Amino acid sequence: MACTVNGNEIVLTGTVGMIWWDEDCFTFGDVLAALARVGRETDVRVRLNSGGGLATEGAAIHSALATHHGTVEVIIEGWAASAASLLAMAGDTVVMRPGAILMIHDPSGFTWGTADEHRQTAEALDALGDAYAQIYANKTGKTVTEMRALMKREVWLGPDEAVAQGFADRADGATNDNNEASEPVAFGGWHRYARAPERITAMASASRWPSRDPLAAQPAAPSKPDTKGKAMSEKDKQPAGTTDAGTTNPTNTGPDPLAAERERCSAIAKMCAESGAPSLADGFIAAGLTTDDVKAKLDATGEIKTICATAKRLNPSLDAQALEREFLAAGTSPEAARKALWNRLAADSEATAIVNTLTPEAAAGKAAQSAGGAAPGQAHADAIARANKLAGFAGTAA
Repeated sequence: MACTVNGNEIVLTGTVGMIWWDEDCFTFGDVLAALARVGRETDVRVRLNSGGGLATEGAAIHSALATHHGTVEVIIEGWAASAASLLAMAGDTVVMRPGAILMIHDPSGFTWGTADEHRQTAEALDALGDAYAQIYANKTGKTVTEMRALMKREVWLGPDEAVAQGFADRADGATNDNNEASEPVAFGGWHRYARAPERITAMASASRWPSRDPLAAQPAAPSKPDTKGKAMSEKDKQPAGTTDAGTTNPTNTGPDPLAAERERCSAIAKMCAESGAPSLADGFIAAGLTTDDVKAKLDATGEIKTICATAKRLNPSLDAQALEREFLAAGTSPEAARKALWNRLAADSEATAIVNTLTPEAAAGKAAQSAGGAAPGQAHADAIARANKLAGFAGTAA
């Protein structure tokens, strides 16, 4: 683990998420535990030095930091690349130390499988890229389109450039505890970066950083080919307790509960990111929900958003976003939300009809009503008719 706590300071170094078993890393679970030690309401300083890692893990850690009740100061020492740059955006204040580098790019990954499986991976990468771009846009004040363009270019920024672009709030002249500028920590996926600065490539070569896949900021573990009904592979022939490399691993005698938990956290973070709601991942994971539970909740969340948007079309004075927050915070089901909004629309329409009867125009129109014109409650009936034409609002008010 490369996540340490000292008072109200959390130090994160190494890879974001566990990709390679022999490399320092920090996970979403590590950060949650560190925040719990610091205290939910306590202001926290996060010192970050990471070349990136799992995209979904970065999104989950960003959510954990962004929802911390105290203020969060993120200090980038060395580098914050790829997934590490995303989690840095959770800081209320982001500080670049001397010599620090920040890099943003498109999430990457690989798939072993059919054409459909490759297309699914591409769709997941697009969703992750859009989710990342939204977070960068929120920090910088730029548009999502502008962020997507920068990500596709793979942009590397020094302290002054990061501040100028809005990714950081200030460039700090202070150095680390040894009065030296921190060097970027080793990262196994460095060789896959398209535009890595010469400083990084030279350091990687001189220090003999490993060059290996999977690529940093991959969306999830690759799918595996279906071997059912096929001859036993070389991997299947390995004796129990060995790794893919064939080295003995005496502790590998059964399912790893930590690995299962990491898989659950990563899957939930990915699901939330793909749904455009990465901020929900923290709560779902902390609540111990399964991926099936999360799917049901995300489906319900999407349905409630649609219901609120439909209600706003019927009555533009409604605040759809406020209604969404109210329903989601209360755990309201889509059915209950639909019923509540249907009654709200009906009540608003009835009130409008009553007010209309008090106007001079309404008084003058009473004769027309008696001759077959619209009744005072016609506005109510019209609203109900409009509502019944829209999917999800058919029915009667309770």
